[in-house]
Amino acid sequence: RGLSVVWGRARELTGITPFMPLDQALRAACAGPRIEQLQARLAPPFVETLVGLEPRLRAKSPAHTANLPSLEDALAQGLCALADIAPHLFLLDDVQWADASFWDAIAKLAAQLETRRLLVVLGYRGDDLRADDAAWRALRDLDRESAPPRIELTGLSESECAELAGALG
Repeated sequence: RGLSVVWGRARELTGITPFMPLDQALRAACAGPRIEQLQARLAPPFVETLVGLEPRLRAKSPAHTANLPSLEDALAQGLCALADIAPHLFLLDDVQWADASFWDAIAKLAAQLETRRLLVVLGYRGDDLRADDAAWRALRDLDRESAPPRIELTGLSESECAELAGALG
């Protein structure tokens, strides 16, 4: 139906990379001709700023600007531009391990989601996320300001595990 689905995942043991898992999802969203479409829709300073996360965005003749936007602003503009090209679903998993830059970028993006063809789904382990004060505060701020729907998933019961195992042989 024309919906582009991209996925990114933060990792616990590989060290924290700034903006992970948004950086992975951005790279996945820029597959094929999408990279040229994104370059055409973004102002050169935003493209230049995003090159750090997606090197294929590098222009043949880079813009020489003294005042580049923040990476958080550039990410928000980039994801909104992708949504203008085609509807997108960003699945961002294990965000309990994301760093503060991720949460800053999500806060910038959240304010623009209501009018865009862009859905961002955050998957996380509640106990681990609550243990990170900054991440828990950022998530509570998002809940208060944006009131996104929440779906809480719990583990399978013993009988459900047995049923699943039986169905898988």
